[in-house]
Amino acid sequence: MFNFWITALTLFANLLLGFIVYKRNSKSITHKVFGFLTLDISLWAILNYLSLVAVDPSIIILWIRAVMVSVAIMFPAIYVLARVFPYKEAKLSSLEIVSIVISTIFTSVLSVTPLVFDHVQLLPSGTTPVPGVAIPLFGLHVIIYLLLTVITLFIKRSKAEKVYKPQIKLMLIGLGLTFILSFLTTFIFVVILHNSNFVIFGPAYTLFLIGCIAYAIARHKFLDITSLVARAISYTFVLATVVLLEVGILWLGTRLLPTTIDRTIIAFAGSILIVMSFTTLSNFITNITDKIFFQGRYDEEDLLKALTSVMVSEMNVKFLELKLTKMLCKEMKVSYASFVLVTDFIAKKIPTLEEVVSPNVKYASLEKMLHTVKKTMIFEELTDEVDKEIFRKLEISLILPLIVGDEDIGLLILGPKLSGDIYVGRDIEVLEIFAPQAAIALKNADSYRQIQEFSQTLELKVIDRTHELEEAQKEQLKLKDEFVFIATHDLATPVTAISGFSALIKARKDNLPEPVAKDLSAIDEAANRLKTLVNDLLQVARSDSGTIKVNLVKVDAKETLESAVREITPLAKEKGVTIKLVLSSINSIQADPVKLAEIFENLLSNGVKYNKPGGSLTITSTIRNGQVFFEFKDTGVGIDESEQSKVFTKFFRSETPEVRQRPGTGLGLFVVRMLAEKMGGTISFESIKDVGSTFTLQFNS
Repeated sequence: MFNFWITALTLFANLLLGFIVYKRNSKSITHKVFGFLTLDISLWAILNYLSLVAVDPSIIILWIRAVMVSVAIMFPAIYVLARVFPYKEAKLSSLEIVSIVISTIFTSVLSVTPLVFDHVQLLPSGTTPVPGVAIPLFGLHVIIYLLLTVITLFIKRSKAEKVYKPQIKLMLIGLGLTFILSFLTTFIFVVILHNSNFVIFGPAYTLFLIGCIAYAIARHKFLDITSLVARAISYTFVLATVVLLEVGILWLGTRLLPTTIDRTIIAFAGSILIVMSFTTLSNFITNITDKIFFQGRYDEEDLLKALTSVMVSEMNVKFLELKLTKMLCKEMKVSYASFVLVTDFIAKKIPTLEEVVSPNVKYASLEKMLHTVKKTMIFEELTDEVDKEIFRKLEISLILPLIVGDEDIGLLILGPKLSGDIYVGRDIEVLEIFAPQAAIALKNADSYRQIQEFSQTLELKVIDRTHELEEAQKEQLKLKDEFVFIATHDLATPVTAISGFSALIKARKDNLPEPVAKDLSAIDEAANRLKTLVNDLLQVARSDSGTIKVNLVKVDAKETLESAVREITPLAKEKGVTIKLVLSSINSIQADPVKLAEIFENLLSNGVKYNKPGGSLTITSTIRNGQVFFEFKDTGVGIDESEQSKVFTKFFRSETPEVRQRPGTGLGLFVVRMLAEKMGGTISFESIKDVGSTFTLQFNS
């Protein structure tokens, strides 16, 4: 019964995998040889079963010889598979093919003769075939092809491209497990130890070989078998393990327990034990096979959502490329990913964060592909040898075009998977959904970059033009300053002369008629106003050119202020304005005496000139926190709130009639602020229209 189930399991697994692999690409030599091998192993399993269930010794020896024929064919078939894997075309010379065919036919013919197995010997433990004189020759045939297979796979693995190394290693593992166990049970035990009890396990061992080879082939795109088949392989291993455990329990029970115990009870007890532990056993084996077969698993929907989130949030083209390639490498377990864009002047790679690139990458080889690749290119499906050579040199597994409408944006390039797996159908589907979205995102990001560059260029041009205007303005200011200096100098000379001659005439005023004396007073007053204007213009010119110099010393501001008040008193009496001084005992400040006198004169003049008839001008001084404050509070016309922001600007004069009817240049307060700040002081004011104004000076004591 157990022989039947082991044989049935072997047939099912082998024929299923052989059929699927062959149907995926019936023109490939690798597929054909693998299909033939699964048929031969299936035939061997059937013949092995028939040899074990037969009773007549003459029939048993016939089945055993048939088994040996299938084995004689099996090992050359495995060697041929090792030679052609993973190619579509045969890689054997005519001489090699002839040698393999002749040696296989010779050994097969030899196997059906008594020279390999002469007869069957009946023993208490069962029937055992008796080897003939040619059994060493048969063994040599098996060993030679086994060694050739192992050597071929090792050589191939050392020279193979990166993507094929794990597959060849997997084939070696399957080959080793299967034939070490098979050699022990069907050759050492039978031929040397004359024990056929372990022959029952023979067919199950082939599951290791066929499973590993099938999966090795399945990891290549041109032999694409989906993960469903890989999962079927996992379940096959689970079933094989269960069957082997059941058989092992029965065999051990038979050997260790008394013969009086019914074997049915042993089988039943073993089955109960396996059923109870099946879930744990199944999970254990499934976890192991998952680590082997499904290393690169990921959730397609989650990956696309994450990629879309990056494309929506990032507008810097370089950061966008970096984040997308990093995510692809991390989630899909890709050795490297990169974008090669048409907008690059020289095609170049934007590497992943780990800078994982092949040292011999020459992106000039890809330039010709930028406008020619219109569909996904997969290395295993390439037929053009030139393209294949480029893919090999650059270690490329996959290229997807990036196209928006009719415009070529560039290429998305991916290297081999770190697990050695191929890009299967679901990978291609995800990438082909992602590529058009990435193309749009990269185009938008590049457009944004161009706008930024244009903006920066425009900004630089504006800066350059502004600089030119500033230089021109400086030149104009320089010319203006020169003009003002010259003008004020030339004006000061005749004004001084007028004032001088006026003074001489006034000295002889007793001899002048009264009308002439009045006219002379008017001339003298106009000359004084002109002198003030010239002085103010000169101060403004010096301020603009930065040539005003102050000599800060300790000054008794009280004396300076009292002197200025004496000068302004005649005008105050004429206007009916009362001047009051309320000064503290300490009025020593850091200032330039001449400039301070000019400030006081300007503030006193304004306080009298713009006051109301019969009004007052009160000057007070206070000391706070080491600072001396001078307040000039008048009861004049005040300043309208809408004009207060312009008070200290050049040539400002209020538009109100009360101010306009009084003579003035609009430079006095500008000069006051400029001189105060030059000496480290400040000036501020408060004003209410028709009520009056208060100007406050602050100096360091």
